[in-house]
Amino acid sequence: MFVLTKIDEILAWERRTETERDTRFVELGRYLCEVRAGQYWRLENLKSFDEFLERRFPESRRKAYYPMSIHEQLAVAGEKGPEGGAWTKGLELAKVDRRGVSTLITVQPECSLQNSSTVSAT
Repeated sequence: MFVLTKIDEILAWERRTETERDTRFVELGRYLCEVRAGQYWRLENLKSFDEFLERRFPESRRKAYYPMSIHEQLAVAGEKGPEGGAWTKGLELAKVDRRGVSTLITVQPECSLQNSSTVSAT
């Protein structure tokens, strides 16, 4: 029946869109960690990484630190091996944050792109 097919198509589209959004959230954390580790915020003549975050995330710096924390945890889990399901866990955390559940996570200073080289999105 045509209506049932359309419902299935819409649900499949929604799943693809949600997965892409979650993946982008995790990527955001990776790039923010790279900016901090490489001090790329200085390219914009800013005085600190916090000033960079205030400009990019004026409503809340926590919105930046949360994906950074997820990335950092994925990098650590990736070093331990792929059997831990690090990306799955990271994507689940991204879904939790996107749904508005507030969670405070401490971001480790060693968060860097170098740690992420062992983790792949594929």
